[in-house]
Amino acid sequence: MKRALMILGLMLWSLEMAGAAELRVLTFNTWGIRDGRDKRARFELMPGAVAELGPDVVLFQEVFEDWEREALNSGLVKAGYPADGFRYFPLRSYGTGIYFVSRWPIADERMEPYESFRRPENKETLGRGMAGFRIKAPFGDFLVVTTHITPGNLADLSRSEGMLEFYGLSKFIYEESARTGVKNVIVGGDLNADPNKLIYNIFPALTGFSNAFPATHNQGFEPTVDRRENGYALMGIEAIDHIFFGNLTGAAFGLKPKSAEVVFKRRYLSASGKKYFLSDHFGVLAVFETTNDAPVIKDAPITYSPRLTIKDKDWLFQNLRQGTNLDGSPDLWQHLAVAVLANQDRSKDRDAKLIAAANKLLVHAAGKRGFKPGNEDLKILQAWVEKQ
Repeated sequence: MKRALMILGLMLWSLEMAGAAELRVLTFNTWGIRDGRDKRARFELMPGAVAELGPDVVLFQEVFEDWEREALNSGLVKAGYPADGFRYFPLRSYGTGIYFVSRWPIADERMEPYESFRRPENKETLGRGMAGFRIKAPFGDFLVVTTHITPGNLADLSRSEGMLEFYGLSKFIYEESARTGVKNVIVGGDLNADPNKLIYNIFPALTGFSNAFPATHNQGFEPTVDRRENGYALMGIEAIDHIFFGNLTGAAFGLKPKSAEVVFKRRYLSASGKKYFLSDHFGVLAVFETTNDAPVIKDAPITYSPRLTIKDKDWLFQNLRQGTNLDGSPDLWQHLAVAVLANQDRSKDRDAKLIAAANKLLVHAAGKRGFKPGNEDLKILQAWVEKQ
């Protein structure tokens, strides 16, 4: 009997291994902005460099001009990518230079602007938005969501805009999963968020998603912008390009990272005989496998209602006033953070200090103790609760 059970177990294991499939995802900021250096030479080199890696899905950012898209398109079609596997969203339609490529059929797609770019006064500026795609792979359907988060600048030193974009992105992902019924999700792009900063930690705290790179590197990171290694990168040593994954409750299969690496770290030889880096960024390639033991996300904070009950408000007000119990009742603290972010996302008069305080509370409640809100943060949150 034991021998028969062992044989059956081996047979099931063999079938599972035989059924495992692989998914290769690449994200890459091309530095296709107007004053990007050596653009012609770099864009001519990109398709060959991408094809060497063999990604099934490519998430490009900062592809703005027609000739840039044509260079990528023609080169990748020659490399075997299907002519109908390319998607672009114009700048004024909130594209932020997103150019999406898939080896497999794109069954559904949706592009949405971030909340601030729905306003008429912002529509002629550098549009910011997020794109979602339902991909029909041989092993089953999965969702890919990509974006380019607003970088820090002198007008937004607190990164309020980027923080609220992470809220919008998180909401969009769960909406798309509910709309399409697809529960396996990949999220990637130039997120302009280094893991040491508060802004990076907002997204996993809201969604429960995991980053493929630290998941396969003992929780370590490697810079994707590095002025020491790349002559185009004039400043910064940061990991700001990322690929996340999440398997939601009810997923037909699981996606689990096998490997991840920072790519395009060398110069490439052009037809003229000169060598070029491909961009001021490096890329990230993540390889996933389908498996039955991938982690599943159950109740993510982004799914909480943006409204608070009277009972919740009373409890939160008392504990904020006393500065107590911040390490307990994480669901309630995260519920408060989501309510604040939802309110601020819709507001034209955004409060940078309130947004930062809510996100510190959110991230702290998710277990990142290095971002504990201070007394001033608690007073700001208390005043907001009192007004509700």
